Amino acid sequence: MLTLKLLRDDPEYVIRKLAVKNFDARTIVEDIIRLDANRRSMQAESDALASQQKQKAALIGGLMKEGRKEEAEQAKQEVAALKARSAELLAAADENNKELEAKLVLLPNIPCDLVPNGKGAEDNLVVKMGGPEVDLPADALPHWELAKKYDIIDFDLGVKLTGAGFPVYKGKGAKLQRALINFFLDVNTAAGYKEVEPPVMVKSVWPRPSSERIPMPNLEIKIIDLPKIADPRGNLTVVEGLDVVPFDICRAYWVYDVPGGGSRGGHAHKKLRQFIVAVSGSFHVTLDNGYERKTILLNHPYQGLLIEKNIWRTLDDFSSGAVCLVLASEHYDEDDYIYDYEEFLRYIGCSR
Repeated sequence: MLTLKLLRDDPEYVIRKLAVKNFDARTIVEDIIRLDANRRSMQAESDALASQQKQKAALIGGLMKEGRKEEAEQAKQEVAALKARSAELLAAADENNKELEAKLVLLPNIPCDLVPNGKGAEDNLVVKMGGPEVDLPADALPHWELAKKYDIIDFDLGVKLTGAGFPVYKGKGAKLQRALINFFLDVNTAAGYKEVEPPVMVKSVWPRPSSERIPMPNLEIKIIDLPKIADPRGNLTVVEGLDVVPFDICRAYWVYDVPGGGSRGGHAHKKLRQFIVAVSGSFHVTLDNGYERKTILLNHPYQGLLIEKNIWRTLDDFSSGAVCLVLASEHYDEDDYIYDYEEFLRYIGCSR
């Protein structure tokens, strides 16, 4: 795959070289440059928002301790606005990056300078031949048919695994591939080159070492029915820690006056567990463990959703007048929050 740096630094070179292969790359290259500029712009804004969130959030605890509740609430609102913008930016960046990757894989590799202009194999230039020229019979099989006949290469499986034309070598094919690698390493080492073994880089999100990796959080949807005392004058529901809710309740807060269709959340906790109840109205909760996402509608005041630690959560589609009650297993601790999704993936050691 061609690098973004090459495409940014000299797009005309790429377009000119691919034209040798009768491939018109101009439109794709221009799209890639535009999408890459969008990616860098959104990354810069995302980094700035994360920095602002961290600074603002750090003030909240101090303001609360000093009794400056109005200023603390104002800071919370500002953090919420920053988080909302970060969520929008993350969604836009995901779509942009998917489109960017889809465009990049459309570009073939740049041909060698010796390759002449042409449209097919008949236009190839013979630069060098080695050994005797073999006169193949009329019924000779091409290499891809031979690979299938002797079951040494599986092209179809390679496409399924990688989404591209990478083969899977099998049996003697795998042994031959390994022997060829060793052969070329030996030849080039004898020619004076030094062999190195670089790290294998496969993902944009670096996973933690296995010794530090957090077990993949369970994304099971845990809805707990709460006691409901029916009464013609009005129903009553009670929640007690370590009875209905499986932890000591250290803190309770509720979210209200969220504009219709609005969203909250957009973070994860390292230690804290939560129990969320829609005491009025409704909203959706989306849970994400780094590998999959699940969404559930909360709309009954006698049911609650248990959210474990190390789970990214967002609350969306608030109905008008909805009230969200949150019971927490820990006291407020700013260091327990993870506001940046990429940081969350790194923290849990997700290698997707």
